[in-house]
Formats: sequence, structure tokens, C-alpha cells
Amino acid sequence: MCWELGGDLGHVARLRPLAEALRTRGHRVSFILRETVAAERLLDPGHYAWLQAPLQAVPVSPVYVPTRHLPHILHNVGFHDEQALLGRMRAWRNLYAALSPDLLVFDHSPTALLAARGLPVKRIVLGTGFGVPPQVSPLPAFDATDPAPATDTVEQQILDRANATLRVFGQAPLARFVDLYEADARLLFTLPELDHYPGRAEADYWGPPLQDGAETPLWPEGPGKRVFAYLKPFKTLPALLETLRQAGLPTLIYTSQGELPPEMPTHIRHTSKPVDLTRVAQESDLVICHAGHGTVSAALLGGKPLLLLPRNIEQRMLAARVHAGGMGLSAPALMPEGMRQKFARLLEEASFTAAARAFAERYAALAVEKNPERFAALAEKLLGS
Repeated sequence: MCWELGGDLGHVARLRPLAEALRTRGHRVSFILRETVAAERLLDPGHYAWLQAPLQAVPVSPVYVPTRHLPHILHNVGFHDEQALLGRMRAWRNLYAALSPDLLVFDHSPTALLAARGLPVKRIVLGTGFGVPPQVSPLPAFDATDPAPATDTVEQQILDRANATLRVFGQAPLARFVDLYEADARLLFTLPELDHYPGRAEADYWGPPLQDGAETPLWPEGPGKRVFAYLKPFKTLPALLETLRQAGLPTLIYTSQGELPPEMPTHIRHTSKPVDLTRVAQESDLVICHAGHGTVSAALLGGKPLLLLPRNIEQRMLAARVHAGGMGLSAPALMPEGMRQKFARLLEEASFTAAARAFAERYAALAVEKNPERFAALAEKLLGS
């Protein structure tokens, strides 16, 4: 199981139940991971071995800022230079040789995919949508109104570099860069309304990843609607906390990074331990987060609207999808007045809750808890073939 790009615990958390389903069927599962801290927190070393993923260690120059489509991101993480790409590909291929896998699973791992070209190994590509681009060329812009894919040459440049490295290993070139993501199965662990790339021609939606290993939410006492906030440090966080203080509503805040002010009013409770998001969605009235896929999907499957504070392009894309569906409001500028006004609207205007409840009703029969066994069956079918 390979994870190359992205941060936090979400990628390993998505792969863990899939790995467990395979392990309990007698398969040996190993990981090649961007962040081994995530493995130490989430994986049992008695059951799994993990190795460090090859990464671009030297800063890339020039860096594309802002990133307007996936080719810009890939340029920024090491597809900018043929020799840099070739060195990482050799490292990936050496890892494959050491592990001798029958099946490779890729979660947001473009260099790992490139290195696997030509190997006699079955391949599964999976993700929430952002790391599994649609099979079109040129790749679309992150903002549908942006002409970037039609006006710049970055995609062709990284295609040329990728094909140059493939020639070194005696492999056939890619006709389009998106062909890099070809696999025996491409699985989207999301839902159509939450796909970062709406309107895919073909998609295999499995629903959001299974959430597990978190604590029961402990709400502060007090009247009024319950607010849950999953927050990380950002410049205007004090202004948001002041809005929550003035609202006087029972509020539970989970922060995995940084500290909140030591003196908080009694209607606000803080925890640094992950909270059961399914229970949060059942028991809250409004969810505030940075538009991470796990929190967003859990809130909407529980029928709760969202105030979204995206901090990167992946989060902004998902926030725009939620906003377009009328299930929440996005404040991407993170300005104090904008956050305050949108927080008030979400509490006062019933349409947002109604839209979130309609989403939850559409997927009331969704059984994501069955996905690990479903995945294991798919893997065994591929291996058997």
C-alpha cells in the first residue's frame, strides 16, 4: 500500500481497514508511506511492516504558486526535473523488488505509479477524488472557470519527463499524462456530490472511508444548538473563537495542533483527542472545519450543515462543492467578519440544514462498513486472475 503525497492521518486511516481485511484473510500487507508518524499512530507493528516513501527532498525551483491544476502540483513535488524523477523512480522500484508484491495499492502516489509501469503486478488506484483525476486530457483546472489547462504547457512538460524516465527502464511511453493513473481498478472513496471533479464520465463511487478509533464526544452543558469545530491554527482563529464565545452555544472544539486560550467559557469544551465524527454528526447542529473530506462527509451523512474554512486547494474544491449544494457556506478568505456572518446564517437559515438532511436521506442505506470486505474480495479477484 503506497502513499506519496498529502498530509495528516487521513491517507493511512483510509488504508488501514482495507489492510486489516486483507490481513485477516491471510495476506501479507506492507506499507510505503510519506509520513511514518501516521503509521506509528495508526498501524500495529506486529501486523504490518512499513517503509519510508521516496520524496523530493531538495526544494523545487521555480514553484508554481498558486497551483491551478494537477500538473502544477506534480511539478512542485518533483516532476520538474528528469534526473530528480528518475532517482525517485529507482528508489520506488528497489522497494518493490524488496517487498515482491502481487498487488500494489496507490493512494495519491503518482511517482509510485510511474515506477510500477511494466511490472507484472496488479494495481488499484484509490482516493477521495482529488488524487484520482478524471480520464481526460488536458487535465481540468481546479476552478472550472480557469483556462489554465488550455493555456500552459506544464502538462506536456511533465509528460515528456515521465516518458524519458520510462525509456530508461525500457517501458512504453504514456500517450497522455492522465494514462499514468490507469489501473486494474480505480476506486473513489467519496460520493458524486463531494467529488472534487464533478461530472466524471465514468466513476466507481464507494462512499467515504470508514471512520474508526475515536472517542465519544463530551458536550458542555447549556441551552441552544450544539456546535462542533475541528480546527487547526490559522491567523484569524482568535476571531473565530471570539465569535463562538459570544454565541454562548454549547461548543466542542477538537484541535490536533496548537493550543487554545487557557481560559475558555464554560459553554466551550476543548479536546486534543480525535472524536467519533459519526456521533458528532448525530448529536450536533452545526459543524465547523477546514473542509477535510472525512469531517465533511461524516457531517453531511448525519444531515448537518457546515461552515467551511479551507486552507489549501483540495479543501477549497470540496468546500465549493458543499456550497454549491446548499449544504453549507465557505469562508476561504478566513476574514473575521465573513466567518461571523456565515456562522450566523447557518444557525438562522433552515435551508442549509434541509439540504444537508436531504443528502443524508439519499444515502441512508449506504453501508461503508462493508467496504473493507468488499475491497478484500476485489483484491482476491484481481490476484486470482
